[in-house]
Amino acid sequence: MTDARAPARKGFERENKALHRANEILKRASAFFAQAAFEQVLFCNASNLSGSLDAFKNYYDG
Repeated sequence: MTDARAPARKGFERENKALHRANEILKRASAFFAQAAFEQVLFCNASNLSGSLDAFKNYYDG
């Protein structure tokens, strides 16, 4: 590589490293929020199921 291209290459390498770092952060954030949303759905469904079972018992136990 010629000396004239070295600064440009350094700049591209620096930019590439920053983009990889940002991509890793976005992947981790995406996984975190996906897990939080999944847990919220599970919690809401469990709460609804519990309420439905109580209503069912109360209806038949009268």
